Amino acid sequence: MTKSITIKSELYNDVKEYCDLNNLDINEIIEKFIADGLMIEKYGDTPFATYNVVVKKVEPVESVEQTIIIEKPMEEDKKPSKENKCDIPEKPITPVTKQTKTRVRKLK
Repeated sequence: MTKSITIKSELYNDVKEYCDLNNLDINEIIEKFIADGLMIEKYGDTPFATYNVVVKKVEPVESVEQTIIIEKPMEEDKKPSKENKCDIPEKPITPVTKQTKTRVRKLK
């Protein structure tokens, strides 16, 4: 069954030029363009049925929380003392009061 439709001459000329350059039948191309355009208009631009979708069921995993406390014995010399002492040097540190200047000679 053949039907006729009216399209603008500019569009027809573009399709005819495309078909002539690529050695294609203009009637088959126009039919393909209309079918493809209708599919996109109806179902959207996303391709379908061109790839397989694999859905995997994932089993839920039980969550178990545990607290593990590991006690390691400390060596005798590293054990903290009962008193909160810190090591203070015997001789106190004296602040610097005077800065000295040094001469720098340029090498030739």
